[in-house]
Parts: sequence; C-alpha cells; structure tokens
Amino acid sequence: MRSLFIIALVLPLVFGAKFFIPNIKANWHKAHEFCHSLGMTILTVETRAKHEEVINFVKESDDKLSNLTRYWIGASDLAEDRSFTWVTNGRMLTFNNWARGEPNGIDGKEACVEMLYQKHAKYTWGWNDNKCSFNTFFICEEKASCISPF
Repeated sequence: MRSLFIIALVLPLVFGAKFFIPNIKANWHKAHEFCHSLGMTILTVETRAKHEEVINFVKESDDKLSNLTRYWIGASDLAEDRSFTWVTNGRMLTFNNWARGEPNGIDGKEACVEMLYQKHAKYTWGWNDNKCSFNTFFICEEKASCISPF
C-alpha cells in the first residue's frame, strides 16, 4: 500500500510535463519528426481552452519568448489546399485562431501553421500559414490516448 502511495505522488512529477519546446529551430517536417523521436507529437490545438493553456505554458517556461516569437504547430493544408488538418489525427480544424488576413497561402507556398507572437504588429498568439521550409521553434506535446470517446 505504501508503494502505491509513493507512485501516486511521483507520477505527476515525472509525467506532468504536457508540453515541451526544444532548444532548436527546424522546418515544419523536421519539427514533426523530432517530436515523434521523443515519443511525443507536434502540438495539436483543438479548443480555445487548450490554446490558452499552451500560451500560459510558453509565457511561464520559455526563455525564447521575445517581441517576435513563432512556434510550429501540427496543422497544415499540405494534402489539400485551403483544407487545414492536424497531422497527429487527420482531423479538420474545428477551432482556429488565425491572425487577421490569415491564412493567405502566399503564392501557394504557405501550407504549414505557426503560432505567432509579435507584440508590435498585434499578432498576439494568432496563427499564420508559412512556408514549411522555414526554420523556427516548435512545440511538442504528450501523445494523446489512442482511445477516443464515441
């Protein structure tokens, strides 16, 4: 019984880190690959509540936060132009936080989604489509359970 109690206290400390921002920049594809290599996934944001949770995490824990900060998240329209889906589960975006004028798919070359904080341009955690080859920071998260509610 005592060991169960100790495990119950330790598990949240070991597995409590839901999100992770590696100290490297990568293109969108490499970011997805890197998160996977850690046993994690690139960030999926399907609700406003989760979006706020991620913002709070970044503000509290990221030393890379500045007046212009961007992070890849796991959405793209690579499979079909203007049809954004999450790479981790294939679902269409039902929640989004597009910055004004986005997504704009400039020259048909912007297909991957980043979360952008640019204080002076009023991009405060808005989403932007960008070239997938652009190197920037990214956010990984724990893998979701394989079991989905009906």
